[in-house]
Amino acid sequence: MLSLPLRTILELSLMLWIMGPGHGWCGDASHPWGGIPGERLEFSLKWMGIPAGRATLVTNTHSQQQILFEAEATTVGIAKLFGPFKDRLQAIAAIRSTGYTSLDVFKDQRKGNDVRLTHDRFDWSNKTLQRSREGEETQELTLTDPTTNDPLTGLFSVRSLPEFGPGQTVQRPMLVGWEIKVVTMRAGPVERRQGPGGWFEVFPVLLEIPDSDLFIRPDDLVIWLTVDRRRMPLRVESVLRLGRGTVDLISYDDGRGGSGRYPEEKRQ
Repeated sequence: MLSLPLRTILELSLMLWIMGPGHGWCGDASHPWGGIPGERLEFSLKWMGIPAGRATLVTNTHSQQQILFEAEATTVGIAKLFGPFKDRLQAIAAIRSTGYTSLDVFKDQRKGNDVRLTHDRFDWSNKTLQRSREGEETQELTLTDPTTNDPLTGLFSVRSLPEFGPGQTVQRPMLVGWEIKVVTMRAGPVERRQGPGGWFEVFPVLLEIPDSDLFIRPDDLVIWLTVDRRRMPLRVESVLRLGRGTVDLISYDDGRGGSGRYPEEKRQ
């Protein structure tokens, strides 16, 4: 179900850029870093410059000590001619004093009449990661590093690191496909970019994924995060072996009382 280059870039976008650095949590609950419950981000996805999909990222409270991250991506426009699909991802994470810890990840992939449901369970008591999928044998990986996260939780984790910013480099283990790899993230200098509702100060983050089959170079995945506490992903660029994909933030509700939206004519 992942044969098309278009679907590859949509899934990379949906899961952010799939490699966050792991953990991070601001102790000041009144002014936390990163996304907070109530946040909703909407993105426009393009493949080789052509509008190809829409994606959303939503944060909600799951319980007193747990948080729920949700991502959804669908094809739009001419991209539907090459195989319309709709993917949804839910990640439940525990809120610790040191950051988010992955617990359960549910992935719902739909392409035509084909449906694939996946459940990744992070069993920290036994230090194992178990993947269940209908019609397939259960897979298992050993968890050796407590900072290992699933991709979606990793996105929100990197955003919540107050110490990570321009000029900084971090390395964290991340679930990539069905492997745990150490991903390097290098933050560049501050620049200004236009986004929904105005201009933003942002900094680029280059993600170096070792031994990747998708990218020509190990750092062909870049995300621009806002410099402020929200650390909103304003833009993503991915250079794959089969073409270039981009993701742009087109509307947001930051859960803090702030919002922005591009006029409809500029949302493509």
